[in-house]
Amino acid sequence: QDSLSTDIWSLGVLFYSLITGKLPYEPEKSNSQYKIDFEQDLFTERQWNEDPCIKQIVEVMLLPDPAQRPAASDLLE
Repeated sequence: QDSLSTDIWSLGVLFYSLITGKLPYEPEKSNSQYKIDFEQDLFTERQWNEDPCIKQIVEVMLLPDPAQRPAASDLLE
């Protein structure tokens, strides 16, 4: 189950990048790992206002808790 929720998160990152032209996170300066600042609002870009459905989908795909992310079949509904 964890690998599936990781796949959903990865697709969320991909969709976010395709829509905004940037990643939803900034690289940490102290190491090579990446970290999302979940305190910031990732969805302030004007692109998100054009299609609220896409925003909602990407938002749930990028939830910090893997157990709360939807299954692929849920995303297709």
